[in-house]
Amino acid sequence: MLPPPELRPSVLPTGHLNGKGMAVQPLRGELRRIADVRNAGSVMSVWLQTFGLIVATSWAVHHTGQWWLWAITFVLMGRAHALFGILGHESAHRLLFSNQRVNDVVGRWFVNCPTFVSQDQYRRSHMAHHRDA
Repeated sequence: MLPPPELRPSVLPTGHLNGKGMAVQPLRGELRRIADVRNAGSVMSVWLQTFGLIVATSWAVHHTGQWWLWAITFVLMGRAHALFGILGHESAHRLLFSNQRVNDVVGRWFVNCPTFVSQDQYRRSHMAHHRDA
């Protein structure tokens, strides 16, 4: 599906990417900077959103008797599940927190466990994906 190599334009390296398409310094350093406080806020935020949605729906159903609100909540919980997945992905790359132990504990117990994902198995298969991609 690709044209022969001699017909493809040469686009690498550039001022920002090396011959393998990886960022060069100082851009690489900027991209690899880990914002611990912001990421801790993201983890707390996804938990607050998850429980906030459940509490709000429980309150609304209790006071209105509109049981079907649980169906809407079920759909909205998909967003929370995706957020847990995104944070789990960052943790698998060891980019959620700069301290590796904190990264692994938070990733395992506060991000992946609620979605029934094994941190170690996900990391192993995901890194294999990067090797083969």
